[in-house]
Amino acid sequence: MTKTRSAASRHLARIGTWTIWTQPGRVQVFVLLSEALVVALAIRDLWHATIPSPQIWSQFTMLLVASHIYQRLTRNQEERRRAHTGSTRPHGDFTSIFFFPAAILLPAWLAIILIVTIRWARFAIARQPPFRFIMTTASVIAAATTAHYLVNCTHWHQAAGETWQAELHTLTLALVGAGYVTQQVLVVAVLKRLSAPSEEPLTRLQLFGSREYLTDLCTAMGLAVLLTMADASLLATLAITLLAIKIHIFVADREVGRRDGGTGLATKARWIELANRALLDAPTQGRTPGLLIIDLDHFKKVNDTYHHLVGDMLLQEVANQLAKSVRPEDLVGRFGGEEFVILLHRGDNAYAIAERIRKRIQNIDLVFTNPYGGEPAILSNRTASIGIAIMDTSDATLSSLLKVADAALYRAKADGRNRVVGPWSAISSDSPEKLDRSPTK
Repeated sequence: MTKTRSAASRHLARIGTWTIWTQPGRVQVFVLLSEALVVALAIRDLWHATIPSPQIWSQFTMLLVASHIYQRLTRNQEERRRAHTGSTRPHGDFTSIFFFPAAILLPAWLAIILIVTIRWARFAIARQPPFRFIMTTASVIAAATTAHYLVNCTHWHQAAGETWQAELHTLTLALVGAGYVTQQVLVVAVLKRLSAPSEEPLTRLQLFGSREYLTDLCTAMGLAVLLTMADASLLATLAITLLAIKIHIFVADREVGRRDGGTGLATKARWIELANRALLDAPTQGRTPGLLIIDLDHFKKVNDTYHHLVGDMLLQEVANQLAKSVRPEDLVGRFGGEEFVILLHRGDNAYAIAERIRKRIQNIDLVFTNPYGGEPAILSNRTASIGIAIMDTSDATLSSLLKVADAALYRAKADGRNRVVGPWSAISSDSPEKLDRSPTK
């Protein structure tokens, strides 16, 4: 009895350390009420549970085994992606292809058991804070329960016989699938909105995720609808699971190819792609983007003195400081060598951000083992020069921004390094002679 109480006390103490208790009160209320609602739904469904038929048990087993195979065969790829990019954020998770068929084909209570079982196996891979993982699971259960009762109201399972009737109910299934995805995306968006300060506006990207993320969600839902239409038969489950594994590997490789292996930042090609897309949206959103080019001063001396391993450690630490210095909607990339670029979503405070970055780099104290004596050493007081460009007109392009920021960087180097120059205005890429090279700060 004493051991049981001791274990319970330890578990309660861990719950007390969860990061949810550091979140704003409105987030805590939303999370706890949502989870309480899901628990109430689960208890109600379990209370009215009946013994399933052998076919139902067969479908349950098929989906459970397939999900286990999927997670086992994609785990190594997930670890490789994280090791390369340094990111633990979720991506390309196609376990939803098993949740939706469970919601439609199985009794609600059995679908909930399946979802909880699969999500529990996913916990070690996801590496999310416990409260976020539980909230995500609750969101999945809520969406699955909604889909279950919507489809049952349409009597989808009885859509046999007339061809037009089958097609109508297939369309209904697809619409319910779209609602399933939308409900989960909206829950996440609401949670993000509640987590952010009330006065801070959030972009569409911050609320709903990238286009690639939404595309992956829709792809997974398409596979889920196909599996549901096939009644989770052995052949269909096997084929769609293998297809999901191939897509997962493709998505992971895509992200690895878009991330610099040394810093985890976007590669030059990926950054240019995202930056061009962001600049196209800027005029319609009424904002003025800014661009920073950051170049580490005398970086070659670090490599020549301490070898490239220490230089790589410094680049990684600089990348960490850059990520801490900007907002989530800003785009950070490595252009090569010791040069970094940042496209600021809004450039009105570009100089302040650049100064913050310069000071953070100068305050880096990098502890390493001296390659010559084997003794601990500290690399400190490293400096950086930064050039700033601002997009003042809608016809200015990324090329013009880079050209002006590079000119400002050149001035910073010529004036003695360890300084910020700019912001200078990028008037138009078509008229380089019109570039305003007079610093405003």
